[in-house]
Amino acid sequence: MAEFLLLFSAALVGLLCRFFPAHLPWLFPFVFNPLVFLGCWFVALWYWRGMRLVAAEQRPGRWRQGFFIFGLAGIYFVLQTHFEYVSQHLFTFNRVQAVMLGMVAPFAISLGWMGDVLGLGAPGFVTRWCKVLWARLRWLAHPVPATVIFLATTDVWLIPAVHFAAMLNPLLYAVMNLSCL
Repeated sequence: MAEFLLLFSAALVGLLCRFFPAHLPWLFPFVFNPLVFLGCWFVALWYWRGMRLVAAEQRPGRWRQGFFIFGLAGIYFVLQTHFEYVSQHLFTFNRVQAVMLGMVAPFAISLGWMGDVLGLGAPGFVTRWCKVLWARLRWLAHPVPATVIFLATTDVWLIPAVHFAAMLNPLLYAVMNLSCL
């Protein structure tokens, strides 16, 4: 039921952002991205559900919970509020967005150590799918390919001509942000 409500909310927010982007509060998306919107809210829902189901002695500490929530909220803030619109037009805000997406938020989420909690809160088909995906892509977590992927997906956008093109093209800008994340 909660998943259905999230999908309905995403459709409603998407319509509002399409027809009234400048009239919405600052914390609403200016440019709606359903992948980011639903990704953040589904993860938050599954984390909340998992925290209710996990045994008290296995529950992550308050610091870990705070890091995870900070990281998830940071991703949402820089990609799904009016901050995203401003950062597409101001280079300084764009760099703040890049640091949050590429370093601060992923580091905070990893400090949150939320795998077990999300596994308990997510639907069964999602956990099965993630296990199959992880079995096939586990080699990407090795330090050498992880470093190469990190550098390729973040540093290519720092080439002035590429970055200039991305800041002028909204679709390319979205690709840049998602690849950095």
